[in-house]
Amino acid sequence: MNSKLFRSLVALVFVLLAYGTYMAMEPGPGRVTESSSKVRPSSSPVTLEVVSTSEFTPGETAIIDTPESGVQEKQAISAVPDATHVVVSKLDNQHDGSIQAFPVADKVPFSKQLTSPAPTEASMGDAQRIFYYHVPAATAAYILFFINFVASILFVIKRNETADIWALVSAEVGLVFATVVLITGPIWGRFAWNTWWAWEPRLTTFLILWLLYVSYLVLRRSAEAASGAILAAALAIFAFLDVPFSYVANRFRGHHPPPITLVDPGMKFVFMVNMLAFLLFAGLILWYRREIEGVARAIAAAHIERAHRGVVACIALPAMFFFQERQNLNPTHFMLGAYIAAWVVYIVYLALITAKVSRLKKEAAELGM
Repeated sequence: MNSKLFRSLVALVFVLLAYGTYMAMEPGPGRVTESSSKVRPSSSPVTLEVVSTSEFTPGETAIIDTPESGVQEKQAISAVPDATHVVVSKLDNQHDGSIQAFPVADKVPFSKQLTSPAPTEASMGDAQRIFYYHVPAATAAYILFFINFVASILFVIKRNETADIWALVSAEVGLVFATVVLITGPIWGRFAWNTWWAWEPRLTTFLILWLLYVSYLVLRRSAEAASGAILAAALAIFAFLDVPFSYVANRFRGHHPPPITLVDPGMKFVFMVNMLAFLLFAGLILWYRREIEGVARAIAAAHIERAHRGVVACIALPAMFFFQERQNLNPTHFMLGAYIAAWVVYIVYLALITAKVSRLKKEAAELGM
């Protein structure tokens, strides 16, 4: 491993993570106003009366009306004549005068996006900001499990040790990100649904996925022989079959919302920053873990006798999960709880890797490697 390159990548990734976290946690400017204008379709410019035009700029695009109205549309803002009126270039639909949301969207200068944190979502408040950690963690987990799937197939076919190493480390790192999903999800669910856990399609299939990969790692650690690696690879191939089921499960009836389309450009930008940051973070850990595994196997091969090690895997659910009474819930507390819990998982795993590196260096020195 090129240590200089690795240190540079570590610095870059953690700067991006810090930036993404700040943009997700810090309340950004609200780019939403309300209008009570009753208007008909028109191919010519239309003036709408709004509560405030402070966030409106000619040339940007406005989203008019709510998704529930069935007549939501996007139109270019041609002029902002005063503090309570905005002119759009045309209207394709009739609006009945009960427009609840009127956000500016789409055409926001990139320079403005760079310095504008995500706005607060209207219905869930700060609790919605868990989304910026929860979804990237799930995406990283799915990608890492796919790597494990491909590597396991290659190992079964070719008995290639490199493929076996990639299968092991991708499952291990993927399980870390899946654990973050299973922690941040219930925290969000407690605020949104008034329950920590619901046995609905998405949650159930993801929990099954988590348990399958825990089983894979247990099998890998408890059976070091070649037959154990083959059995684990077969289990990994089977386990991956649950990934597409888990991915599409929120399309079915259940508590979990269907795929979310972010309308606000500020939310989109912050989400993409965090998605990039956490995918790079996952890739960095995977690379580092793969290098460690290679060294570990080289050291193990130098020993006359190998010690057998086991892995104990468990999930601990806080006692508070069993208390479901509705209280005056503060969405900011749930956001902070989810963010802290996620970083506890990441930091504990990184600490375990660091401890393993120290142990391997000591063993290598004793063996004269």
